[in-house]
Amino acid sequence: MILQSLCEYYDRLLADPDSGIAPIGFQFVRFPFGIVLDASGAFVQFRDLRDGEGVGRRMLVAQAVKRSSGVKANLMWDKASYLFEVPTDDSEKRRKRAADQVQAFKSKIEETFPDEPRDKAVQAMLTFLDSGLTSNVEADPLWEEIKETDANLTFLLREDRGSVMERPAVKERLIDLANQSDENSEEVQCLVTGETGELQVLHPSIKNVWGAQSSGANIVSFNSSAVESYGLKRGGVAPVTRESSFAYTTVLNHLLRKNSPQRMQVGDASTVFWCAEPGHKMEMDFSSLMAGHPTKSNKTDVESEVQPIRDLLSSVQSGLLPDDELKPFYVLGLGPSASRIIVRFWHQGTVNDIKSRLAQHFEDIELDAGEKIPRWPRLFFLLTSTATEGKADNIQPNLGGNVIRAILSGQCYPRTFMLQALIRARSEQSVPHARACVMKACINRLIRNHHLQGKELAMSLDLENTNIGYLLGRLFATMERTQSLALGTDLNAGLRDRFYATASSAPTSVLPWLQKMNGQHLRKLKRDKPGAAVNLEKLIGEVYGKISADGVPSYLAPEDQCRFAVGYFHQRQDFFTKHDDSKTEKQEVVHV
Repeated sequence: MILQSLCEYYDRLLADPDSGIAPIGFQFVRFPFGIVLDASGAFVQFRDLRDGEGVGRRMLVAQAVKRSSGVKANLMWDKASYLFEVPTDDSEKRRKRAADQVQAFKSKIEETFPDEPRDKAVQAMLTFLDSGLTSNVEADPLWEEIKETDANLTFLLREDRGSVMERPAVKERLIDLANQSDENSEEVQCLVTGETGELQVLHPSIKNVWGAQSSGANIVSFNSSAVESYGLKRGGVAPVTRESSFAYTTVLNHLLRKNSPQRMQVGDASTVFWCAEPGHKMEMDFSSLMAGHPTKSNKTDVESEVQPIRDLLSSVQSGLLPDDELKPFYVLGLGPSASRIIVRFWHQGTVNDIKSRLAQHFEDIELDAGEKIPRWPRLFFLLTSTATEGKADNIQPNLGGNVIRAILSGQCYPRTFMLQALIRARSEQSVPHARACVMKACINRLIRNHHLQGKELAMSLDLENTNIGYLLGRLFATMERTQSLALGTDLNAGLRDRFYATASSAPTSVLPWLQKMNGQHLRKLKRDKPGAAVNLEKLIGEVYGKISADGVPSYLAPEDQCRFAVGYFHQRQDFFTKHDDSKTEKQEVVHV
């Protein structure tokens, strides 16, 4: 289904002249430099084709060959080392390889254009290659940079505006070559389309998958006898025709290209997405909804950041679905593994299905954090909240893909997601907003999907929640607040720094100490701020009054530890939230 959906998407893009997708036998390549020749084949200059941001000009060229360590040249374009005989060192082996590369490049042009008279641009290229590395080339100011970077180069005639491959006679020959059948190839029935065609033994490489080889890797490949069977070898094990292999790899490289609006990075999963109808609005919205990076400082920016989420929730709740929301929508996550690519996840549904799942995800993670912090942290922040030092490189392998799969399928979030959030909370003795959102979402889906007893966690303080973990979290936050008002916030190690990890997992081992210290803090507070002392003492009494007759357990299960964290976050946030009651302390939203 994956390859079939990619091939169908390629066909739709190919029908659109503005899509920028390459026809069979061709590909788009960015060239930082071009070699300008005159009609006689004499070198004129190197032309810098880069824009103001240093990005090369995008040109349509003959499809690249698949090479590893051998010498194989591309047709009429290649790296500088294939056009100029410049060995990487003075060894005989390197000198021979450099000569072989230039000869291979020249021979491929001669084989492609065997008849004379050739197009004058082709003849100019061959004349230039025969002349070798001249002093004019070495004297050009761009030569040292080209030699050092081994940049991709293409040829241009001084009298033409475009490259040699854009000349009508050359382009026509390349199109004929792309449509020719190989007499030595095997005819097979394609597993992707069901049509008969030439077997593609080695599929084109897929590039820009994070963590995979920079030269490209493959989804479909058979290079070991262990994966061959029934006497079938290499590509014959899973026969795919030349047209189908070109289609799925070309469109996948198109989706994975740099700055693609249909690609995002989720942990180690390079994620692409597309609609059966190219250009559908959801193709643009999906990445911004899932992977946007909210601004933390400006209220106006926060509002503009969360507005798409509000619109999504509103459209799903209204139940009004345009006809185009029934179009199929696909999400594919790819991960690296040596020379191959792993399919981390694959989801197929309608646009409406995707919107409904995303809306449910945002409802699950929604947590009030005041006016300056969005209620819905984006996926990047949710994942990094579970990673050591909050670094994306430390996100657990496979976690990003598993979380995306849970979001799109409506299943429970992976247990690793919840446990990693707990580990970081205990290790760092803190519950920032994104981490609390992770724990809230995991608990709510467990309750909903497995029909467990207990109340789902709300987006803000829930006075009716009697879960022991939630109540103990509220109690701990209240005791911490008492300490900060009594002793100030300039402490070497406050209550949270010393006791959060133990209080959230084994509460009975530290509760007596906490009660004793809280009593001391209240006595001091009664002298300095009697009104605040009365309110906090009353709140502590209310929380204790809701604890069941069974009392406080010696150990909290991971699920109740999550409730502890959310209860702690809710209660702290409530201390700094503006209420109608003028006696309530308020004003500033504090990040925990």
